[in-house]
Amino acid sequence: MLRMRSMTDTQQRRDTADGGEHTAGQAPAPSPSPRAERGHSGAEAGGGRGGLAWFPWVLAVSFLLLGAAVAPFDVAIARWFATTRLPGDLGKAVMLSEAFAHGVGAATILVAAWLLDPRLHGWRRIAGVVAGSFGGGLVTDVIKLFVDRVRPRALDFEAVQTTLGTFASPPGLGGSDLHSFPSGHSAVAAGLACTLAALYPRGRWLFACVGAMACFQRIAASAHYPSDVATGAAIGIVVATACARLTAIPQGVDAYNRRSCDSL
Repeated sequence: MLRMRSMTDTQQRRDTADGGEHTAGQAPAPSPSPRAERGHSGAEAGGGRGGLAWFPWVLAVSFLLLGAAVAPFDVAIARWFATTRLPGDLGKAVMLSEAFAHGVGAATILVAAWLLDPRLHGWRRIAGVVAGSFGGGLVTDVIKLFVDRVRPRALDFEAVQTTLGTFASPPGLGGSDLHSFPSGHSAVAAGLACTLAALYPRGRWLFACVGAMACFQRIAASAHYPSDVATGAAIGIVVATACARLTAIPQGVDAYNRRSCDSL
């Protein structure tokens, strides 16, 4: 009898303990498997890599086609901007946007990102960020060694009426005045915008708008023709996309940052 009572008391204590665990155990849901977490993180880091990986390439080809389409109107557009200034604050904003495409301005932005974002504290990733941002500009510099084109600011609009006429080396001109094609500033602006958009997807539209304004500034300042800008932007996008794998944030780090933000 005593033995049966003891067994009954023991069973009651177990049931009570189990009930307490179940009540409290409504809390933690089973954590996702490492494989699922890596897949989710990879999808976020790649910005929908499976579905939108083609977008930068299509965008680059679109810019190349745009450059070819607008090339016949290069001289006419350049002549208009040579005699017309953008009004007031709009003109100031456009001119200031050159900082996004200039080497010093772009380097300052990247240094700020490196200081503020610990995910970039790795030689491989920071090398990818720098290469993606400035690589396009270096490619355009190489092209300029073999292609001479008079910049709009140095062009004699009375003597040159066609786009082909701008691809020449008139007497008395040299150096930067013959380095119009393609636009190095536009390549840097597009490369920097693509690199920042890959790192910080929430700001991609901001980066795209500032980059587009910096490209437009090259036309408004009579530094380049529209076809120069479109070709330079295409080169910048291609190089930045090719370097995107180097800038990818490790999946474990991305998952850690996501959990840290959710806990705030």
